[in-house]
Amino acid sequence: MLKFATGSKYIIARFEYHGAIAQIANNQVALEVTLNGVSVIHTFAEATYDHTLWDTPPTLLIPPRTEFSLAMSQASGADRNMQATLTGRVYDA
Repeated sequence: MLKFATGSKYIIARFEYHGAIAQIANNQVALEVTLNGVSVIHTFAEATYDHTLWDTPPTLLIPPRTEFSLAMSQASGADRNMQATLTGRVYDA
């Protein structure tokens, strides 16, 4: 869904998920954030699940010279519309 590489600066960013959580019933949506191929966030959401991750969006520190990847997929059930936003600020290292 989203891939980029940082240069010589670092980023402090807030990650938020947007989608139809209430409409997915017991179907699961999978989300994974990786930095340089290492999973730093890997979670599943479903309508009956505790959504504390979504209530308090995580803040990410993305270091210089890092490969960032965000992937979302339907883990089970019918396809759903899902969106994610990553907003932040770039700082000198």
